[in-house]
Amino acid sequence: MTDKEQTNWVQLDEIDAFIAEMNNNINTLDLKLKTGFINVANLQLVQDLFLVKFHTVYPLRNDLAETAVCSKKDFNKLSTEDLQNGNYIIVSPNKVTLHIANYKTKNVYGSRSFTVDDKHVLKYLRLWLKISPNPKWLLLNLRTDEPLNRMQLTQYFLRIFSDKFGKKVSTTLLRKIVVSTKHGQNIRDLDELAFKMCHSRATQASVYNKVQPSVQ
Repeated sequence: MTDKEQTNWVQLDEIDAFIAEMNNNINTLDLKLKTGFINVANLQLVQDLFLVKFHTVYPLRNDLAETAVCSKKDFNKLSTEDLQNGNYIIVSPNKVTLHIANYKTKNVYGSRSFTVDDKHVLKYLRLWLKISPNPKWLLLNLRTDEPLNRMQLTQYFLRIFSDKFGKKVSTTLLRKIVVSTKHGQNIRDLDELAFKMCHSRATQASVYNKVQPSVQ
């Protein structure tokens, strides 16, 4: 583990507690959201909650940047070129699927699709899309309502963790935190996690599994 990682490391249970805190804050906003009182701060809270929870369950890189939201019907109409070069989240009443074809290791693993089945991620996703000012895109720059690009997503992610913990936690560092915490689980689960992270088990073991820093 590098000195930078050591300095900015946040335990996964602390992140889970942060998620619970944000969820409680959203519950207090529930009536306001239902009555249409949705300001930028409310939008940011819901998007933050979805983003952090998603990455603790599905620890991707910045692959949700410029991810389009579509129905299964519209997804099936996409051209081969679009399918081979874009990222899409396919939302239907009973199923949500993430299709990734624009990511760092695409040339090694090709496009990948997996079902988003965590009930909490789905809850926050559907809430976010319900109130999003531009639900054609998964993540937004809330100043412009345009999709976040990869650089903006990096800054957005760093802002969330800096505001809460005073730490610079990127999607890459969170990947390491998640894998290191989950290292003791069974082989099948680790294989599935490696698939969703778009890398091999060997990469998972050598690069992303870090010895967690001791608690002082």
